Formats: sequence, structure tokens, C-alpha cells
Amino acid sequence: MKRIIFFVYNCLLLTSVFLFFHKTNEVFEFNKIVSIYLGSLIIVGLWGMRMVKERKILFRRTILDLPLLFFITTQFISTIFSINVLTSIFGYYSRFNGGLLSTLAYSVLYWGWVGNFGKEETLIFLRNLAVVASLVSIWATFEHFGHSFSCLLINQRFDTSCWIQDTKERVFATFGQPNWLAAWLVFVFPVILSHFDSVKKRRIWIWIVCFLVFLALFYTKSRSGMIGLWGGMIVYLGLLVYAGKKKYLVNVIKLCVFLVVLWILLTGLQTQQSTKRTASAENGAIINITESGNIRKIVWRGAIKVWQHYPIFGSGVETFAYSYWQFRQTEHNTTSEWDFIYNKAHNEYLNFAANSGMVGLVSYLGLIFFSLYQIAKGFKKTNDSYRHINFGLAGGYIGFLVTNFFGFSTSATSFLFFLYPALAFSIQAKNIPKLKDNYKFSWQKKMMIGLIFVLMAIVTKFIFNYWAADYYYAQGNIKLATLLNPLEPIYRAELANQYALDGRANEAIKTMNKAIAMSPRNSKILEMASNMYIDLGEKDEKYYLQALQILDQLETNAPTNAKVVYIKALTKMKLGLTQEAIELLEKTVVMKADYKKARVALGWIYQANGDLAKAKEQYLYVLEHIDPNDQFVKDSLEKMGASL
Repeated sequence: MKRIIFFVYNCLLLTSVFLFFHKTNEVFEFNKIVSIYLGSLIIVGLWGMRMVKERKILFRRTILDLPLLFFITTQFISTIFSINVLTSIFGYYSRFNGGLLSTLAYSVLYWGWVGNFGKEETLIFLRNLAVVASLVSIWATFEHFGHSFSCLLINQRFDTSCWIQDTKERVFATFGQPNWLAAWLVFVFPVILSHFDSVKKRRIWIWIVCFLVFLALFYTKSRSGMIGLWGGMIVYLGLLVYAGKKKYLVNVIKLCVFLVVLWILLTGLQTQQSTKRTASAENGAIINITESGNIRKIVWRGAIKVWQHYPIFGSGVETFAYSYWQFRQTEHNTTSEWDFIYNKAHNEYLNFAANSGMVGLVSYLGLIFFSLYQIAKGFKKTNDSYRHINFGLAGGYIGFLVTNFFGFSTSATSFLFFLYPALAFSIQAKNIPKLKDNYKFSWQKKMMIGLIFVLMAIVTKFIFNYWAADYYYAQGNIKLATLLNPLEPIYRAELANQYALDGRANEAIKTMNKAIAMSPRNSKILEMASNMYIDLGEKDEKYYLQALQILDQLETNAPTNAKVVYIKALTKMKLGLTQEAIELLEKTVVMKADYKKARVALGWIYQANGDLAKAKEQYLYVLEHIDPNDQFVKDSLEKMGASL
């Protein structure tokens, strides 16, 4: 049974990295987190069966037990006081990782490892980790050169046509986003370096693996990843100096020099290619893309505002997508991502502060501190032959913490975040002595194992329904998705829209109201509701009034969202409330000066009302500051020219 548990952990290593499915609504994170749920369930079930079989509590106390329990408790309390309890339990829809259930799953994986495995399994797992890193790096590097193994699986074409994103520009392999891949590679790189000691005769393979990982990391073009890599490397090198491992220190320094030279060469080549692309695009339209660092600063200020408003337990686990709108600065409207939904603070520490408050942040930082302490205990206690493994774990862990200052955890990195301290403990600890098994199962044992099996089957059914609902939702079978997972309000809102399109207005309204009641702060659902009522208003104007009520609620939740004010203005126009529509549009362009649709609509109303000077002012602003090629605006100005 121990071997099966070990096999499951290795399967989770594979699924947390490689698993994706293009027929679910969220292709990457959803499938990975479902595998985490299923894997942790199997592990805790088999672990329980093993304890029943061996008539022994297989639980080893570690220094991380109390900090981890405290962390779980703070997440539980934050969930109870959450502005959206369902989101806090399951995680934000489309991200999933970070909810209370995922925290419980990762905690099980930590305790399951320290309770079952010792040095032998840990070393095998770390070698497997290096193999997985090599494979995913090759996968990513091929993407840079226009060949994606993902597309080969999806549409049987060995190119990048299956992705909307330009993977040649920034690779992401099986992770979904470049920064997510980069963070994971940073996590594993120093651990791969630590194999310099244990694989003396095959050191050339370590060089090749490091080269592949570094190449993939470079092609992600992740600045946070590169900063995290060098941060982790500095820690690893410092620990080698501390340990006096001169021989291995020389080998690592040689590799670092090689990687620096490689980085300089690749950067120079990349700059030349960028120059060529810029030159070829000079005659095209100019698109103002806000630098991501500037956007992050705005989001961080908003996260601090959320924290100040919910100082103790936060707005609720994984509720940043809802709470941020309330404190989002108007300055965000000036960025190229002004209408994006920010479901994370893009800083893990501010994310915990906003979602879980001071208590949650302290518990998270405490968990980090004691995880590092547990890893550091191996610097002296571990046999000298394996001490370098702890150095690598420490370097990878700290490198990841650096990347998280600019990003957030995903299922793949969370898996390693909770497992690294377990691996460090198992390297230091003695193997659990195997008890003699009498192989005679009493009826009490059979009943206990049977009960565990039944409970596993029930939870597995729930997990399968959870996954299947998302699959059917992506395939357009919304009713079945809602039946399989009635706790997901997004499905209900989509089902309401479907009813509205079928002319079943009463059912649509009833279903939409239920979705809103389940998630009243969810701006996406409120926007879906307002759009539904506006569509229904085409047949009966009374629904426009209900749309305005929803939009008022949206504006209360997101007072700086210019898009909401704009839609309110259009709805007022449909009701013939022209003056109110003008006031709202004027407010919109103050909130977002380069909002083209709002300025064109405002110009059109001015023109229709005979206020040609004001109409001309709006149209000229569009041509001079937003879009000099807008034909409608040009035609409108030409018509007004004849009238002025």
C-alpha cells in the first residue's frame, strides 16, 4: 500500500505539470486542481487503510504541524466571514487554486508524505522532479520555435495554431501563462543543481538539464522568474560557501558563468528580433500597452485599501476579484487592462492580506518561516552526502517566494510549496520501520477499510461531478452542468441567459436571481444579469428598469468602473431619458478620457440634439487622441461641417 501511495504522489507530480484538457471551460488550472483533489483523497484513504492494516497510527510529528494547523484555521475563519463563502471554499472560478478545499488538500499531501516516506523515496521523487522539469522545458522550448506538443494533442498539428496567444513570443507549455511556468521552473532549478553531488559520473546530464530549464525560463520572458532564479541561486551558492563545499561550489559557479553568458547572447539576439518586428510594424496602428509593472502598482494600492477595510480576517479567501472593484482606483481606467477582472493582487503577500487580513497574512508568513526552518534543520543534521539536497530545496523555496512578490501561486507551485518542507523532513528522518503483517483481517479491520472505501467513493463522485459540470458547461450543455454542480453561480447565470434567449422570461429571471443571491458581489454575474434584462427590454421596456437596478448595484460594488456607467447611459437612452444619459456619458469620459465608445455616443447625442459644437468637440477628441481612422466620426464631422 505504501508503494501505491508513492505512485500517487508521482502521478500528482506529472498531472500538476502536464495535465490540461481543451474541452473544459478552463483548460489548465481547473484540471490540475481536480487532480490534486482526487490525488489527496486517494492518499488519505490509502494512508488510513494502511494504518488499519498495520494497527498503528502512521503520523510523524514535525515542527510544521502547529503552524500549518494555525494557517488552516485562519483560512477557515476567513471563509466563515467571507463576502462570498462559496468562492472561499472552492476558489475563484477560472483560477480555483487557493480556496479552502485546496489548502486542505495540500495539507493532506504534506502530512501524507512525512507520515509514509523516508530518505529513499524522497531521493527518487527528486530525481523524478528533475526529469519532469527537463520534459516540460523541452515542451516550452519547442513552442518558441513554433511547434507545440499541446497542439499536436489537440488538433494533431505540430504548430502553435491551437493557441490564441503568441507562444513564439512568450512560452507557457502546459501551464497556461508564461509567469506560471517561470515560477515553477524557479522552484525546481536549485534542486536540480543539488544533483551535482549525487550524480558525479553523469554530471554532464545535470548541465544539459540546467541548460534546458534556463532556456525555457528565458523564453517565458518572465522578469519575476528571472529575478527569482538569481535570488534562489544566490541562496544556494551562499549555502555552499557556508558548508565549505569548494569542489561543488566551483562546478556551480562554472554553470552560473555559462548561464550568464547564455543570457547575454540570447538577450542580444532577442533585441535584434524585436527591432526587426518594430520596423515592420511602423506603418500599422499604434497600440498603447501599459507596462505591467505600472499596472501592478495600481493593483497593489487597491489591495492595501481592501486590507485596510477588512483588517482582521480580510474580505474572504480568494475574494479579491470582488473586493478589489470596490477600492479600485480611477487611475486603473488609464491602463490598457482597464476592463480586466483582477482576481489576484499579483503579489501573494498582499493577496493574503486583502483576502485573509492580518491574521491570515501572519499565519502565511509563519508557515513560510517554519517551512524554511524545517529545511534549514537539515543543513547540520543531515548526512553530508545529502546536505546539498536541503540547500537546493532552500534555494528553490526562496526563489519562488521572490517570484510571488510579483505574482501568485498556482496548483503546480502550491504542490511544491507544501511538499518541499516534507521532503526536507524525510531526508533527515529515519525510515518508518515496517511492521510484520499477520495478513489476517479481522471483521473490524474489514469494516474499517470498507467504510474508508465507501467514503472515498462518495467524495470521488462529488469530484467527478465537479469536473463533469465544467466540461458540459464548456460544451454548451448548461442545464446538465447546473444539475451536476448546483453550487456554481456562473452556471446558473448562463442558464438564465439561455432561458431568456428561448423567450422564457420568468424562468430566466428566477434563475438569475438565484445566481445573484449565491454571489451578490460577483461583477461578472451582475454584468450578465444587466445584459439579460437589456435584451429582454427589447420586447418589453419594463425590463430596462430592472437592468438599471442591477447596474446601480454594480456601480455600488465597482464605483470606478467606467463601463458600468456607460451601459447605464445607453439604457437611459433606450428609455428616452436623454438628459440623464448625457450626464452619465459625461461622467464616463471624465472617468476614462480615452473611452472611444462613450465619446462617440456622447457626440452622437449632442448632434441629435442640435448641440453641434459639443458634438464636434467629442468627435475631434476621438480623432486626435484615440482613433484617427474612425470612419463614422469622420462622416459625422463632415455632415456637421455642412450644417455649421
